[in-house]
Amino acid sequence: MRALRAFLVTALLLLCSSWATADPPASYPDISHSDLKAAIKSHGVFLIDCNGTSSYQNGHIPTAIDFETQQGRLAQLLPSNKNALIVAYCRDPR
Repeated sequence: MRALRAFLVTALLLLCSSWATADPPASYPDISHSDLKAAIKSHGVFLIDCNGTSSYQNGHIPTAIDFETQQGRLAQLLPSNKNALIVAYCRDPR
């Protein structure tokens, strides 16, 4: 029984460490303008404006949040559905 418990703990630690060291995706897919418009219209997207507060105040996509002022509470603002579409945008294509 003790050997089985030690084996399970070791396996769990190895499994957890592989999750922690997994590489994030190299890039995220782009969304087309028409797909974004449709998602906004259907209330199916969470938008994050990454242009900075000054730019945000001068104009932003409706329903978008200002990342600069909201980054400290971003985890609270994000949708609870982990499969939800989240789009971050800025004017610089890099």
